[in-house]
Amino acid sequence: EPTDCDDANDCTLDSCSPESGCEHVDVECDDADFCTENLCDAVGGCRFEPVVCNDNDNLCTDNLCDPNTLGTDGLTGCFYTPVDCSDGDDCSIDSCVAAIGCVYTPLDCDDDNDCTTETCVTVGGCVYDDVDCSDGDMCKEPSCFPDGGCVYEPVECDDSDFCTDDSCKA
Repeated sequence: EPTDCDDANDCTLDSCSPESGCEHVDVECDDADFCTENLCDAVGGCRFEPVVCNDNDNLCTDNLCDPNTLGTDGLTGCFYTPVDCSDGDDCSIDSCVAAIGCVYTPLDCDDDNDCTTETCVTVGGCVYDDVDCSDGDMCKEPSCFPDGGCVYEPVECDDSDFCTDDSCKA
C-alpha cells in the first residue's frame, strides 16, 4: 500500500521518494505582479494581497503601483513621484512639507526702500513703483531717501538783488 505523504499543508507539494521517503517541497506562489504580495496559507494555498504603496504618509509624493515594473523601493511596483505644488501664482513661494502637503507662503516684496511702493501681481511677482513726493507746494523741493522717505526742503528764492524782498508764495 502506498505511503500517505500528505502533510495537510497547501503550501507544499507532497511526494514520496523510494530513496528518502516523504518529501514536502514549498509551493512557488508568484503571480508575476509587482503590485501584489505573494502569500501562502497552509489551508487554502496561494493568495495574492494588494501591495499598499505608502511612502511613510509623505504628502509630498504621489504613490503609484505598476504591476509590470519593479518600483523605487526595489521590492514592489511602488513608485513615489513628487507632488507638483505649483499654484501658478508668482506671489507665493510654493513648497511641500511631508506631514501636511503643499504650502503656499506669501512672497514678501518689501525692499526696505521708503522711496518705493511694493505690490505683487500673480503673473510677474513683485512690482516696485517710485513714491511720488510732490505735494503741490511750489515753495518746497521734494526728495526721497530710501531710509526715511519724502523730505521737503524750502525752495531758494534769492534773486541776488538787494533791492527786493525774496520769498516764496505757494
